[in-house]
Amino acid sequence: YSPNYPITIERTAEDRATAVYTASDDQPAGDFDLYWGVADEAIGLDLLSYKPAGEDGFFVLLAAPGVAATDEVVARDIVVVLDVSGSMRGPKMEQAVDAVRYIVENLNAEDRFNLITFSTGVSLWES
Repeated sequence: YSPNYPITIERTAEDRATAVYTASDDQPAGDFDLYWGVADEAIGLDLLSYKPAGEDGFFVLLAAPGVAATDEVVARDIVVVLDVSGSMRGPKMEQAVDAVRYIVENLNAEDRFNLITFSTGVSLWES
């Protein structure tokens, strides 16, 4: 990804890519910034560099350790508070219901979940 120049990414192999910038007649407006990420590796690397005209440049290399997989899952307490009043009719309610459905579908076995709805009164969902 380049935030300041149009590029295309050509995947040459599963673990290899080429970033292509095609120069035009216009003078480049500044440094070419290129960002990339590394996934599922033991170490994640990000490199940013800068070189002012006529000066020495500098760079920063960020190396972050990967996240170690663990079998231990910490139980979560999740309480959703949902407005079911008339003002939520239509698309707003559909979006809220979809969000609750997503939460429920992504619960872990150890998680605890409850739903509180309110309009003119308050109701607690009981399993």
